[in-house]
Amino acid sequence: MLFSETELQRVSVVIKGILTPYVAEKIDKNHYRVRTEIKRPGKYLADVFDSDNLIGKINLHVLSETQKKSGGDDFDSMF
Repeated sequence: MLFSETELQRVSVVIKGILTPYVAEKIDKNHYRVRTEIKRPGKYLADVFDSDNLIGKINLHVLSETQKKSGGDDFDSMF
């Protein structure tokens, strides 16, 4: 999920090492969701654009399905 203090028009993300830019889905005035096809868990560097203007650089943290499930499962934390 991306956050911007100002409303953006056409947000996209270019991940280092991947040629295809990913278009962000607008959730509300300040939040945008990026869905990628990255399969391997890890940290990735990315450039964020509004139209053709570079507006920032971010680190993406991609989790495996196992990491996603164990991270928010209250039952597991009891043991």
